[in-house]
Amino acid sequence: MPWTETVIMQRLEFIRACLAGTHSVSELCRLHRISRKTGYKWLSRFDPADLSSLQDASRARLTQPEKISPDIADRLILFRMQHPDWGPKKIHHWFLSHDPGFIVPAASTIGDLLKQEGLVPDRLKRKRTPGNVQKLTQTTANNQVWCADFKGR
Repeated sequence: MPWTETVIMQRLEFIRACLAGTHSVSELCRLHRISRKTGYKWLSRFDPADLSSLQDASRARLTQPEKISPDIADRLILFRMQHPDWGPKKIHHWFLSHDPGFIVPAASTIGDLLKQEGLVPDRLKRKRTPGNVQKLTQTTANNQVWCADFKGR
């Protein structure tokens, strides 16, 4: 069954009916065409002082253990500014060999951080070479124009 979008006012109407106590939660869920799980979720989230509590909660994770701490990020950014020609792999290996106490993130994570901070210039795009610049020779008979491939010997 696909999800149906609900407006906050519809959710508020459901909660008012639940708090009135005239019908059971199961009956109200059937009337509003929502699952009991969703109905109980709305009831548990509801805060009478704040109607925004009825909005959909973010699906993002509450904790991000993979995220780089600001101290490590600042140190990596400062190091990159001192060595603007170094890429994430070289920075990663330098910290592994010269500062063993420093918790070094993966080279790809360092690259993502540098890109996020705008410290990675865009790659130069290759210019397209024109096609055949020499015009084809006009012929009037068979085998009038010959060509050979030079193999380099």
